[in-house]
Amino acid sequence: MNDGHNYPLAASAVSSGMDDLLTGAADIYCAKQLMEQLIALFREGGMQLHKWSSNRKELLANSEVSDGDITLTIPDETKALGLAWRPQKDSLAFSVSANVNTCES
Repeated sequence: MNDGHNYPLAASAVSSGMDDLLTGAADIYCAKQLMEQLIALFREGGMQLHKWSSNRKELLANSEVSDGDITLTIPDETKALGLAWRPQKDSLAFSVSANVNTCES
């Protein structure tokens, strides 16, 4: 990310280098700034971000992400990195399954 100095919020958010990004901001203004920087940073790298989820409708109304190739939603639940995020409650959840073996004597 050579352009990280131009987009400090975005560079900090993507520095861990994963396929899915889960992040947040202190307020809607900072969230909009982060979103705009992420879009610009990836655009300069020749990449387009495709899915956005938020618990704030005004964030998804951003004209920068109104492109037809981008999905903008406030779903009941969305999954990323093995976690389920519930935007309406702004909570994370995960499932655990246990294999139970019984021993017969």
